Amino acid sequence: MSAKDELRAEEQALRDRQNGAEPGRNGGKWSKGPHDRLSSTLLRSSTGALRFPSELGADAFCGLAGEIVRTIEPYTEADAAALLVTTLTMFGNAIGRGPHFLAGDLEHATNVFVCVVGETGVGRKGTSAEAIRRPMGEADESWRPCIKSGLVSGEGVIHAVRDPRNERRKPRKGEHPDADGLVEDVVDAGAEDKRLLALLPEFASILSVFRRKDNTLSAVLRDLWDRGEAQTLSKNAPERATGALVSVLAHITPHELRATLDSTDIANGFANRFLFVASKRARLLSRGGSVPFAVRYALSPRITDALGHARGLTEVATSDDAWELWDGQYERLATPPPGLVGAITARAAPLVRRLALLYALMDQCDQVHVEHLRAAFEVWRYAEESVRWVFGDRLGDRIADRCLVLLRDAGAAGMSRTELRDQLGHREPADRIADALQLLEDAALARYIKEPTGGRSAERWFAIVSEQAKGRDTTDTTDDGGPK
Repeated sequence: MSAKDELRAEEQALRDRQNGAEPGRNGGKWSKGPHDRLSSTLLRSSTGALRFPSELGADAFCGLAGEIVRTIEPYTEADAAALLVTTLTMFGNAIGRGPHFLAGDLEHATNVFVCVVGETGVGRKGTSAEAIRRPMGEADESWRPCIKSGLVSGEGVIHAVRDPRNERRKPRKGEHPDADGLVEDVVDAGAEDKRLLALLPEFASILSVFRRKDNTLSAVLRDLWDRGEAQTLSKNAPERATGALVSVLAHITPHELRATLDSTDIANGFANRFLFVASKRARLLSRGGSVPFAVRYALSPRITDALGHARGLTEVATSDDAWELWDGQYERLATPPPGLVGAITARAAPLVRRLALLYALMDQCDQVHVEHLRAAFEVWRYAEESVRWVFGDRLGDRIADRCLVLLRDAGAAGMSRTELRDQLGHREPADRIADALQLLEDAALARYIKEPTGGRSAERWFAIVSEQAKGRDTTDTTDDGGPK
């Protein structure tokens, strides 16, 4: 699908939402609200397809994680990046709660939220999940039932990893009360296993669930990412989960992600807890491809040994050399770029350290070493490029993003403030347009020159062709960003 065709499809999806229908579906209703404003901005600011992320470097394939990917890779059409993050996600979930590192007072465990982003049919998102699921399940058969799909509510997630629930009551005849004159009954024995891997092949439908009134799924997932604890506030049957380890492995297309991720998901920190990873078909296997049993059988004992070692650990330290490398990169991680890319990648530091922890545990190390941190940095580089591939240089501000589209369409001719306001429909206050242009200037996406008018000078604004914009599919644009 060309960039223009994709834009038309996304605009149709927006019209469907505004008319109350879920894009691509018959029947389902969207709730209308502030999120529609951001979705409109995202859809209409797509001016060309950005370059797909450059391939993961060798650093990312260190240790057992890399060996698993390189061993399985020839037998599947799945992308190496998708195989790698799927391996790390599944291994981290199979460990359960135990090994961790501390960042301030927060304990970071081995659970990660990953979203594999690829086009329908050729992204091979589901293929990557199945290729890793089988050897991981053979390494730990008790973990297989922990993989679940079909999340609908936060209460359902809590129930899957709930604590035992007891109730105290007055004793019946023959029962022996405690010091308070009561006896305790086990009302619910709780979940036998506190591990949960939410495998979500239709992530767009999950994002749409968040729009439902009083739905708690987003808030519960955020709590479980942070601390492994969450609870319902039901008066009649309250449930609580502690010591849980919940991971998410989601799949979505770029079009769906742009159309369904809204300003609330970005502002409340749900989106930036995810590692977004671009995926495409890596090779053509006419017979579909299948990992031979002998290949899986050779990997399973090594995965089992790594899981056993990891479960014996608590706090995992970082080597001095790794800390030195971390200190040199921390400012870059802690300073996100402007716009939507920055908002969605704002949790870079803890995500990189969680990835490094997983690499170390797969290598049966008691410390995070330099090679593990380098591997995590390379995965993060790819993830950040994946977000740019999906969202480009959008700012998430409705007026600013619309102005950027107009300026790019204008090309070398540029536009005055009056012309911009005319195109925006005169409904936007002048100061609101001024704020939007200031945002574009601060983000180095637009510039202006002063034009003499015989009286007070006027401003003429131009889109700046950034390095990122130079990487676009420019089939339909000139070097100035305007139409050919």
